[in-house]
Amino acid sequence: MGCQASWQNIFQFNFHRLPDFCEHCTVANTDPVRVGVLFSRAGVTSRVESSQLLGTFFAIREINEAGGIDGREVVAVHYDPQCVPNNYCVLAEKLVQDDRVNVIFGGYMSSSRKAMIGVIEQWQRLLFY
Repeated sequence: MGCQASWQNIFQFNFHRLPDFCEHCTVANTDPVRVGVLFSRAGVTSRVESSQLLGTFFAIREINEAGGIDGREVVAVHYDPQCVPNNYCVLAEKLVQDDRVNVIFGGYMSSSRKAMIGVIEQWQRLLFY
């Protein structure tokens, strides 16, 4: 009861002035949200990673069918590291620098995650595995 009264006092807003306020606002970003995907389709762990790749693509499709993220389509940028740890590092760098992704999904084995972690930390990106 006391909390509700204090919030009402703090957040009083004159909605009649909203059009004046919004004329200074920028248009919402409608560019797609690009996410990196590094799961192998060839190599020793390709059978497991292929299922993770398909699961990631399925989740992205479900997100897009539900309207995307704040109305923005999610687009996967996928490269095949072929289960080679050094390839994960090189391709993570490519995703961050060239493809401008902020999030990477991938890294089934700890060796692949260890190969990518330097890039992830240097560029302050997110890695989901």
